[in-house]
Amino acid sequence: MGIGDWAKYFTIFNFLQKQLTNQEIENLYFKHTKANYFNDIVTHMSTGPVAILVLINKEEFFFDENNIKTFYKSPIERWKDLIGDKDPLVAKSEDEEALRGIYGTSIISNGFWGSDNASDAYRELSMFYLPLPCTPPVYNFDENLINIETIMKFLIPPKPDHTDLSGRLDMIGKYGPVCNHHVLDICICRDCRPKIKSILRKNGILLKKNRDKVLTDEFIFNNKSAFCEECLNHFENWSHVFGGIEGTHILTNEEIEFMMKDMNKNDLLEILITEKGSSGKTILSKFDLNKPPKEIIYTKEHALKLISYLKTDYYDDMTSKNFKI
Repeated sequence: MGIGDWAKYFTIFNFLQKQLTNQEIENLYFKHTKANYFNDIVTHMSTGPVAILVLINKEEFFFDENNIKTFYKSPIERWKDLIGDKDPLVAKSEDEEALRGIYGTSIISNGFWGSDNASDAYRELSMFYLPLPCTPPVYNFDENLINIETIMKFLIPPKPDHTDLSGRLDMIGKYGPVCNHHVLDICICRDCRPKIKSILRKNGILLKKNRDKVLTDEFIFNNKSAFCEECLNHFENWSHVFGGIEGTHILTNEEIEFMMKDMNKNDLLEILITEKGSSGKTILSKFDLNKPPKEIIYTKEHALKLISYLKTDYYDDMTSKNFKI
């Protein structure tokens, strides 16, 4: 990537010019605070104002010569490629157009800074109270509704308001499948509902039955331009277990919590009756099932380990062709 390419590949999402305080320099270079050259960094960064740029990719992907969708590197990686090695001499030898190679005079005075990774970038943005750039969600239709990604969206949705991941795994086993279908009156925002109802009616759906209000992921994909960013974000990050008559009711968090407690109660009762006989019910009545159990709180990584051994064939009877709503 040459010096003239940065404007071609990046958009400036935010810009700030300011004189850094010593505290800001220390926070920015905190990985180097114990290095013997740290004072030199502070001195150099204090010599004048700096320009702080938040860069995003102009395009997220392109189609190669075989018409295969290929994603560009992240802006962090692309910016690192553009500025080059921290040593201007090394940067120049590796790429004659590297910015540090052109404008840098030493490792300390190399002219440019770049976040090492996304985590560092978020931390550095927060230091200067700059908003986090967000790209609109891309919703992709997947004919096989039942896959590990779909299950994970049910187990750990964004900002989960539950911690009983093991209970949700039990829910899938007993009441599954989990799918990417969504319900008009629950999952779709008020602004989008009239447009979607109009599309459904044009397709001959009268919306008189609950099943008419269930939107399959195929319908969503074919009409995604009719949905707002908020709705697309919901589709991208949430999946549901359905229940009720004809399987058209999305189980709410409250219902899921109740059903998990009921499953735990039945399991406990079975154990107690085996061990204690008829007195098992009396013993169970003294248990506080509303108290969260003292157990390991599973993380996303734990869940992936628990279900990663499952083969796709395991879900053959629960794919979009067989799971009908």
